[in-house]
Amino acid sequence: DYHTVAAEYAAMMRDVADALHAIGDVCIKVTNGGMAPGGTVNCECGGDGFTPGITSREFLTAMNAAVPGVFDRLDEFATHSYPAEGEGWGFFVPYDRAGPGLNYFATELTTIGRPDLPVLITETGWTTDGGGNRDQIADWTESTYRDLWLTDSRILGVMPFMLRDGSWDNFAWARTDGTTYPVYDRIRALRCSTIPGRCP
Repeated sequence: DYHTVAAEYAAMMRDVADALHAIGDVCIKVTNGGMAPGGTVNCECGGDGFTPGITSREFLTAMNAAVPGVFDRLDEFATHSYPAEGEGWGFFVPYDRAGPGLNYFATELTTIGRPDLPVLITETGWTTDGGGNRDQIADWTESTYRDLWLTDSRILGVMPFMLRDGSWDNFAWARTDGTTYPVYDRIRALRCSTIPGRCP
């Protein structure tokens, strides 16, 4: 049951955060592991005991119930705010419908009671399996950078899923031979035009 897993994870996060902060090095920052926006109530790995239903909100709430104040130990919050037309459902829709998913991190921050906590988006992005072609994905990703990721002061970094991997090529920004897809080229050009001195 997710309540049991949430309690175990909250206790581990508390203990690890306390140990890392005890080192006293201000360069060491503590974050949670980013969670999938949607999930399961019960999951019997390799079996039939699968019940869908919760989002990360319920899991985060269960963590705080088990270890009150656990999120006060975080320096930053990691999220998997994928493009979606709903919270925990409707993934990989076009950009003009993807706001609820792209902004999901704000819902998570409200859930943990820390709406101004710095954010690391450790997984996000579109897949060609979602109905968009490579050029559309480049357009949608650039729009998200311009309209959200570069304008929200809470967002410290965005790590799209994924740069390159033959098994996940539908999400990839580059082919396994190193040549790039349009999304890579567009976001590199955006970076070069917005961060002086970062590109030759």
